[in-house]
Amino acid sequence: MPRLLAVILLIGTLAVAVVACGESDADKAKDNACNAVDDINAQVTELQGLTLETATKDQIDENVNAIKDDLQKVKDALPDLESSLKSQLTSATQTFEDQVSKLASDVGQSVSLQDAAKQINADKQQLKSSYDAAFASVSC
Repeated sequence: MPRLLAVILLIGTLAVAVVACGESDADKAKDNACNAVDDINAQVTELQGLTLETATKDQIDENVNAIKDDLQKVKDALPDLESSLKSQLTSATQTFEDQVSKLASDVGQSVSLQDAAKQINADKQQLKSSYDAAFASVSC
């Protein structure tokens, strides 16, 4: 019986230790926000690689929607972030969102294929520049 009690106490102690070592809300928020920022970069890079031959409206829409989802994930994480990262990400998302909205509205607006190609090339370059400027100071 004393051996059983010792085992139960040991298991209880280990369970408490495991729970106590869990991630804080701030750590989870930072992980979520930083993962979203990384995915935004991946989506922007993918858009950069599109050419007139490979770009489709659906593909561009998919990338833009993924970016919008990631921006929302960053916003959702903001309340739990530490103040310095919170202010960096608040500024970055506000700056970058306008460019994403412009790209989304430009897709499918041109009447000729040539005009569409010019607009998409200009927009994807601007999107990359905006991402670099907005998120350059973010330290995840």
